[in-house]
Amino acid sequence: MRRSRLRRLRTLAANALRSTLDVATKRKNRGEAEPLGEAHITFLSPSSEVAGSGTVPEGVSILKAAKTLDIDIDHFCGGHASCGTCRVTVVDGGRSLSAMRGMEEMTLGASGIAKNQRLACQALVLGAATVRIPR
Repeated sequence: MRRSRLRRLRTLAANALRSTLDVATKRKNRGEAEPLGEAHITFLSPSSEVAGSGTVPEGVSILKAAKTLDIDIDHFCGGHASCGTCRVTVVDGGRSLSAMRGMEEMTLGASGIAKNQRLACQALVLGAATVRIPR
């Protein structure tokens, strides 16, 4: 039992490292001196009204982008993908977000994934995207 848990934790750590390396590789491919660039993100209220939008550096999480744009998203676990309170629904630009990894998949579950939900603390903005924030 402990071995399977340790194996699962190693897998989750490896997936998190891969996600970080994906962003680092993108940065390296563009040249070390050149910053990643910028991405546009739009936040919609639960009633689909624009709550805010703006340009943020590529590679920041949706949660950090929201903080930068003065948009409040609950995140009780401090951004560790364990509570699920920072769930957002991707309305447009899902391919402009980083790939979903282990802990995020486990926290969202199949029903959250089917509803195009992402954890704002885990999904990195790599291009133009629109997300709906919870109440």
